[in-house]
Amino acid sequence: MDLHFDRVLPPNIDPARVGASEVWDTDLHLPCGSRVHVHAPSGSGKTTFIHLLYGLRREFRGQYRLDGTNSGTFKQSDWSRVRGETLAVVFQDLRLFPEATGWENIRLNAELAPAGSPAEWRAMAERLGMGGKLERPVQTLSQGERQRIALVRALSQRFRWLFLDEPFSHLDEANIALARELLLERAEQEGAGLILAGLGFEYHVPNEIELAL
Repeated sequence: MDLHFDRVLPPNIDPARVGASEVWDTDLHLPCGSRVHVHAPSGSGKTTFIHLLYGLRREFRGQYRLDGTNSGTFKQSDWSRVRGETLAVVFQDLRLFPEATGWENIRLNAELAPAGSPAEWRAMAERLGMGGKLERPVQTLSQGERQRIALVRALSQRFRWLFLDEPFSHLDEANIALARELLLERAEQEGAGLILAGLGFEYHVPNEIELAL
């Protein structure tokens, strides 16, 4: 599934930033399987970009196409199908259920379109140092622990694209390295692309596409 931005421009973007942007108001083609790092300072539209990609933000000029199909023609049922079958996301605000456990949050999402088995999901959590905390309510976890739960939740489903909005903001360098390794491994297994929106250059993988927002 290739992604195309044909002169896409949401109404809330500062006009002063548009001229220097490699995303807004451009002709942008991202082939499936691409590794993309979109970097920009806070308040420049990173979350708007991720929400637009995931179909949550639909007010914009231009055309956003998925495999040649104009997303503007999608009904809510179309977006539900596309998200369930091809798109995974880690939101900046994570959108976990705070009173549910980490494991319950993972299972609730994964069972809609699972990739792998519960044993494999637990193994991913173990790799990120969360194996002993899966049965704790999310509201009792630190922000960094919650980020790792959200990462496992996204990686436990099928996807052709994984969208990530500042997913490492509360992780130290060691945990960023572990998370990056797992993300790339799962993307390779799924034959999928990654788009990470972040403040700086915390991504760094071979053949990465760098885009200024």
